[in-house]
Amino acid sequence: STVYNIVIRCEFGLSVEGRPGAGRPTYFDRKNLKRMQYAAANSVGVSQRKLATKFGVAQITIHYNLQKICLKYYKRQNAPKCTEKQLR
Repeated sequence: STVYNIVIRCEFGLSVEGRPGAGRPTYFDRKNLKRMQYAAANSVGVSQRKLATKFGVAQITIHYNLQKICLKYYKRQNAPKCTEKQLR
């Protein structure tokens, strides 16, 4: 059906490209995106699940928005245990 709409637009001499802002609006507005950025930045291992419950969205939404703002997510890792020999 989209192809037919494009053909009709071409016949009338209208623009073939879609309108800007068309489509489903995102759940995260700029305010929430900034809040999430401050909550996740400079803290290695902040849980995406905990952020999701804090903002009331799904975990995949948090993952998508972290990618959108180019923020790397690092999983928290435990430091290896030191032996008695290393402590001396």
